[in-house]
Amino acid sequence: MNYLLSFFRRFFLYLCLLACIAVVTKMSDLFSVPTETGFSILFRAGGVFLVCVVLIALQFLPFSYVFPILLGGFAWAFFPALEYWSSQNAVKSLFGITISDAQWYGRWYAKVAFVLIPIMAGHLLCRRWKQQTKDPRRPVEWAK
Repeated sequence: MNYLLSFFRRFFLYLCLLACIAVVTKMSDLFSVPTETGFSILFRAGGVFLVCVVLIALQFLPFSYVFPILLGGFAWAFFPALEYWSSQNAVKSLFGITISDAQWYGRWYAKVAFVLIPIMAGHLLCRRWKQQTKDPRRPVEWAK
């Protein structure tokens, strides 16, 4: 009986691994990136999600602080895809040296904006939600 239980545990883990590979392959095809980049995106997003769940479960930070971190982390998870898409215009010279002609979304300043915009949007959403829950009859004021 123990052998049968051990077999089904291994079989279940094998099916979970195959499902993860299938999801990454389909996601990579959807975003037009290589499978390695898809795995990088998935592992980064999973790591950010795990860290945020631990922060909430252990009550280190309230949800209103963790939600913007989660959104910024998901944006950070897409950095490998941005780098891949921006490197599609790389040009090789006669001597074999690659000249990087990256698009604007592959530069550091675009990545900073790409992370800061979801963080600020998450902060505004949490702030609006807090105002709404204090007094639901009062209209929400965005700028104060």
